[in-house]
Amino acid sequence: RVQTNWPLQINLPIGSHTPLWCTASGKLYLASLPPEQLERVLLRLPIQQMARNTLTDLSALRDDLARVREEDMGTDSEEFIDGMVACAVPVRDAQGRLLACLFSHAPVIRCSMEQLLGFVPRLRAAAKELESIVGG
Repeated sequence: RVQTNWPLQINLPIGSHTPLWCTASGKLYLASLPPEQLERVLLRLPIQQMARNTLTDLSALRDDLARVREEDMGTDSEEFIDGMVACAVPVRDAQGRLLACLFSHAPVIRCSMEQLLGFVPRLRAAAKELESIVGG
């Protein structure tokens, strides 16, 4: 974990519990599930509005998860916390299963979603390095 030294920070301590349906890593995890399992999980999630852009309509969330699956990258554009953007890329094991998510988040006052997405190639490269370390 790398924390910025800027005075304005979003503090999500290691071990924080965050909702699957509105976080970049959570959506990446959901998109990795087989369709039948995903549907079972979606129907049991306590989906609620967390921030101004939270997707609470299951159809819209399913569409977003299809995009996440296609792009192999999760995003959160003020869906979990108003004023925060995030993106996440997968770290996979040797069988291609999701092992972990490598993510970055920032306050929108300092970094737009477009700017944050500019770091995705570096995140993907770091994820590949992590995969080689764990035998992915």
